[in-house]
Amino acid sequence: MFRRVHSMLAEDENEVSLQSTGQYQLTYKEGARTMLLETEGGSKNEYILFHKWMRWEKPHDNEELSIEDLGRIMNNIREAMILLTPNKDVVFKATRY
Repeated sequence: MFRRVHSMLAEDENEVSLQSTGQYQLTYKEGARTMLLETEGGSKNEYILFHKWMRWEKPHDNEELSIEDLGRIMNNIREAMILLTPNKDVVFKATRY
């Protein structure tokens, strides 16, 4: 379960965190692994994330994400975003176009 650490950071007891690092930028962490995410504004009530572009940053960039990994990460992001931006939903799309 995530808790809000401050207005821009949510984390859980398993070293998983999501931090808003800009208007449309997020940093997702699981332990030592980091994923930098860019969002797009959809309607005024949503952020759009493109899961096809989700990958770990170096030195973990050679680790493939399974369908189960993507599902877990997307659920974690959704749960954390409820705390960070309670009036917006996260919509995952495969590609930008």
